[in-house]
Amino acid sequence: MIVEFEATPTIAAAAGRGTVDAQSADRVRQAREAVGSAERGVTEAAKRARISLTHRRSYHVLLPGMAVQVPANQVDDLCRLPGVKAVHGVQTFQTRAVDGVPANIRTRSGGAEAGSPLDSLPLIGAP
Repeated sequence: MIVEFEATPTIAAAAGRGTVDAQSADRVRQAREAVGSAERGVTEAAKRARISLTHRRSYHVLLPGMAVQVPANQVDDLCRLPGVKAVHGVQTFQTRAVDGVPANIRTRSGGAEAGSPLDSLPLIGAP
């Protein structure tokens, strides 16, 4: 589950157009601290409510929240905690390996032909 906090994402505090000055750096630091404070508040509230919450990862830049594992029968209780804006399910997607791509969209070298669906896929670490 992804728990979204009632906090402002860190990116919202950054200055526009990629400009960084002392004031915007301070706003970003304050926003990140606010997200950290919101996470601590939700975690402490979960403990008080006896919600069995296992922390997996923290998020602050685009979405103020954290990835957690929670028993299914405690999700509604988690949603009602102070500081929780929303709780989102996590869905895992399976992709086909590049080697499984039909031959009509592969070149002789094994890469994707221009204009094929593979043209837009980031093949990080691929030979």
